[in-house]
Amino acid sequence: MGALRYARVLTPDPASSQHVALAIIDVPKGREPAWTGLQGEVLCHYTFGGGLGGGGCSPLADYFSRGPVSYGTSGSGGEQYAFVSGVASDDVARMELYLATGERVAVALRHNVFIAEVARTKFPARLVAYDRQGRVIGVENMAHDPLADPGPRPIADKQRIVKRVVGASGTRGTVRVGPSTAGTRCHRISFENGAGGGGCLPKGLEPQLSLGVVNTGSDSFVTGTVADGTSAIELRFPTGERVVVEVVEGVVAHPLTPAEAASGGPELAIALDGAGKEVGRQRFMRLRQ
Repeated sequence: MGALRYARVLTPDPASSQHVALAIIDVPKGREPAWTGLQGEVLCHYTFGGGLGGGGCSPLADYFSRGPVSYGTSGSGGEQYAFVSGVASDDVARMELYLATGERVAVALRHNVFIAEVARTKFPARLVAYDRQGRVIGVENMAHDPLADPGPRPIADKQRIVKRVVGASGTRGTVRVGPSTAGTRCHRISFENGAGGGGCLPKGLEPQLSLGVVNTGSDSFVTGTVADGTSAIELRFPTGERVVVEVVEGVVAHPLTPAEAASGGPELAIALDGAGKEVGRQRFMRLRQ
């Protein structure tokens, strides 16, 4: 496609499992992919985490032609929360979300990328950008739930606590599992500082090995879901250390020790069946903050 000039993965909110990848690519004329038509300097951003992701590319010169903020949403119809994320120009000093409930939520902004988790029941919402003098320089209106579709939802009052975890510094987390409106499984992992994630499996879709690292500020946890037939997960670290982690009803929530977190977290997860045989594996992306 072209020459990669710049690439970086950032975590605007250390308490979130969501990350934003940025890349600037030089696409020579005549080398642009037919499905994009892009050429010249192209800026791409992609938000990912928890097995979900989304993003896009635009000419760098046009990226802020509509205003100082370029944003998108990610998630799935079965989730209770949506992620609003994107790229802000150098003029933006801070951002807030104004929700339908009257709440104002500070948006995590770092190195020109931002992210915020919003309950889908609190839309419509308004994303507001401020300059260093506190003046409003950008407003984006989100009139409705961006992920509205007939996807499965958790059945009210049917979520059960199946596991509690405590990090080395005392951060507590709770894992809840329950049925969805489609007859599939829903899960939610919540930490006391507000970090976490979850969702409901669409009908007919097999669960997959989808793990990530959540940094709550003081503690780090490996969280996510696993494929059917997985009884345990073996985490392998750059130091050579190997740790076997239990799976509870298809969900993993495991606190890392300070040494494991300092090593950069696990680099590989091996899914094991009841006989200890490997049934899948996943590599973790090594993040440059």
